[in-house]
Amino acid sequence: MAAITVSIYRRTGGKFFQAKWVDPASSRTKQKSTKTNIKRDAERFAARLEKELNDGTYFEQTKTKWSTFRERYETEVVPGFRDRSAEKVSTSFNHVERIIKPNLLSQVDANAISKLVKKLRSEGLVEVSIKGYLAYIKSSLEWASSRKH
Repeated sequence: MAAITVSIYRRTGGKFFQAKWVDPASSRTKQKSTKTNIKRDAERFAARLEKELNDGTYFEQTKTKWSTFRERYETEVVPGFRDRSAEKVSTSFNHVERIIKPNLLSQVDANAISKLVKKLRSEGLVEVSIKGYLAYIKSSLEWASSRKH
């Protein structure tokens, strides 16, 4: 597979530089704002993005399917956990899927988490269990957030 190359450009009248590349899966040109108007910073952004794209670690949270996120988290992060912790992650994610039913990762937001907590309480789960599940969910969402720019 050919390496992905990311270039930068500035739209006419645009405030920030844009990073641009061709997605090999769809053959479509994709772009992302570098959120900077300084060329050197935009070049650094493009270099980081290019590395993530080629390493397969680039992660777009807003468009990521829940199932894709869960699979990646369970294969990239959970293997480093002890067995009991891995089980708790799985149980936490199962609760999210059963109660929130997210299609996209972005659907697991503050309102959805509030709904989750309310439902778990109504089912009779003790507060310490709920807090434990929330800790695993929060940790996984922070991991997902760290994968984007």
